[in-house]
Amino acid sequence: MTAPVSIPASVFTAGRGYAWSAQPAGIGREAMDELYRIATAGRDAFADDAAPTTGIASDGKTAAAFSLMRARAWDSEGRDADYAAFAFVPCADAARVDFAALLADDFFHVPNHEPTASIAYNGPESAAAAIDAPGRLLCRNELDDFDLHAAGDLLARHAHLADRWLFLVKANGAAKVTTSPWHKPGGNS
Repeated sequence: MTAPVSIPASVFTAGRGYAWSAQPAGIGREAMDELYRIATAGRDAFADDAAPTTGIASDGKTAAAFSLMRARAWDSEGRDADYAAFAFVPCADAARVDFAALLADDFFHVPNHEPTASIAYNGPESAAAAIDAPGRLLCRNELDDFDLHAAGDLLARHAHLADRWLFLVKANGAAKVTTSPWHKPGGNS
């Protein structure tokens, strides 16, 4: 990329109850909540992971890079809190972003009581997804060891075909991808 792109961001954590820190223009609260549900599916509240859980959640329209962690001694009483950092990219523009590079930003690793409402991204564009990835997802709705550097390309071309996408980054840096069943060509479901 030649010029930085401003990517809207928000954090879901405890303040006076749990809430989002900001609502980016063009993304409704219901969509943000759905992306949060996709990202946290199967994860226990107050999970005590040694490292943040990172990945991408998508509802077929928006790709949300995320990090889920526990913020230690977060409130004035010294209690821990769940902390979920999200950055939102329209799926149509996802190929402009290397999500592995985006997820390296401190925004996803360092809890902040006053989080930024956007990330200035000046990293590379997405790599091209392996040619067999869409077919494997269509058939099995699951793919192991996907190159996260190519997630933007895959989502830009195919996100509209499923209502739920989840890329979870594994210890080796690759991602496990799961989707809801894909829509049938020419059909509404």
